[in-house]
Amino acid sequence: MRLIRLALERYGAFTDRTVSFRPDARLHVVLGANEAGKSTALAAVTDLLFGFEKTTRYAFLHDMPLLRLGAEVEAADGRRLAFRRRKGNTRTLIDADEAPLADDALAPFLGGISRTVFCRAFGLDAGSLRAGGREMVDVEGEVGASLFAAGSGLRGLTELQSALDAEAEGIFAPRQAKHRTFYQALERHETARKAIREKGLRAGDWRALNDEIAAAAEKLDGLRAETQRIATERARLERLKRARPIVAEIDVLDHRIAADSTLAEADAAWIERLGAALESCRKAEAEAARTDAALTWARGEAESVPVEAALILHTEEILAAFSGTKEFEKGGTDLPRIEGDAHKVGLDLERLRARIGVPDLASPGGRPAHRRRPRPGRAPDPRRPGPGRRRGADRPRRRRRPDRARPAGGRSRRPAPPTIRRRCART
Repeated sequence: MRLIRLALERYGAFTDRTVSFRPDARLHVVLGANEAGKSTALAAVTDLLFGFEKTTRYAFLHDMPLLRLGAEVEAADGRRLAFRRRKGNTRTLIDADEAPLADDALAPFLGGISRTVFCRAFGLDAGSLRAGGREMVDVEGEVGASLFAAGSGLRGLTELQSALDAEAEGIFAPRQAKHRTFYQALERHETARKAIREKGLRAGDWRALNDEIAAAAEKLDGLRAETQRIATERARLERLKRARPIVAEIDVLDHRIAADSTLAEADAAWIERLGAALESCRKAEAEAARTDAALTWARGEAESVPVEAALILHTEEILAAFSGTKEFEKGGTDLPRIEGDAHKVGLDLERLRARIGVPDLASPGGRPAHRRRPRPGRAPDPRRPGPGRRRGADRPRRRRRPDRARPAGGRSRRPAPPTIRRRCART
C-alpha cells in the first residue's frame, strides 16, 4: 500500500491541512523543526487506518466528536481508495459525504496487518525506536543487532553505532571537558547570560531611574520658580532703591512744612497754575537757548563778511543815500497800478465819446483833452501812449530784476550810489 494524500482536517493542532506525496517516489522524508507536528502526522496515519482509540491526546484543540482525518491510498495492483475517519464507536469509516463505508473496506490495502504490528514495524516514533533498539541490542547482543539489521534491511549497524557513540562522546558526557561542544556552547551561554545581567537594565533599576528623573524635574521646577521670585523681588528692591532719594527729599519737605506754621494751604487750582507757569518757563528757557544759538551764528556770519575801512568813514552818508530808496521802490511798485487805472479811465472815456457822438479826438483835427502838452525842449515819453495807440501796446515788458543775494541776517545789500562810490574812490 502507498499513501497518496493525507488530510489533517481536525486533528491535534492541525485544521484543514493536507500533505500530498509523489506516487512514483520510493522514499518520502518529512522534515520539520521541533514541535512542528511530525509525530502528530505519524499518529494520524495510525488512527486513520485503524480507528481512533477510546482516549486520545490529540483532542486538545477540537472536540472529540469533531475529529476528522482523510486520505487516499493505492494498492499494489493500482487500485485507489479515498476515505475519511471520524471519532466514534461504530461505523467510523466514511466517505467525502459523511456516508459510512464498510468496516473491511481497507482490508485489501492493509494485507491483514494489525494495529500493534503496524506500530512496531511502520509507526515507530523517536521514543519507541530508541527504546526497541536499545532493548534488542542489550538483550540479545550481536545476535539482536544482526536480527534488527536483517529485519530492517540496514547494513553496517555496528559501525554506525560506534561512530554515533564517538560523535556523542565528543558532544556531551557527564564528565565536563573543554573539547566537548556541549560544554563549549554552555560556557558561551553562561558568558552571554553574565553579560546580559551586567549590561541589562532590570525593571527595578528602570523604575528607580524614572523616579530620580521625576524628582530632578520637580526640583528643577522649584528652582525655576524660586529664580523667578528672586528676580521679581530684586526688581522691586531696585525700584525702591531708585525712589529712596526722592522719598527722602519728600520726607524732608514734609518735616519742614510741619515745622513751619506760617505756611498756608494751597488749593488745587493754584497748583495747576504753578505747574503751567513752570512749563511756560521751561519752554521760554528752551526758546532763549535757541535764540542765543541763532544770535551766535548770525554774529559769526557778520564777522566773517569782509568790510572795507573806507566805507566805515562814510557810514552816515551811505545811510542818508539809502534813506530815499524805500519811496523809490514804492513808486516803482505803484506805477503799474496807476498806469492800469489810467488805461481803464481812457477806455471809459472812449465809450462815453461813442455814446454822445463826439468826433474822435485822435483824428487830424482834434486834440485829446486829457493829455498834457509836453514841456518845451523835452522829448515826449516813449512809454506814454500816443494818439490812436493803445496804452501799453508798444511798451516792452519790464524784466524782473533777479533777486540779489541776501546775507544771513536777511537784509539785502544794495549797491552804493555812484556819488558815494566816487567819494570812496577819491578817499
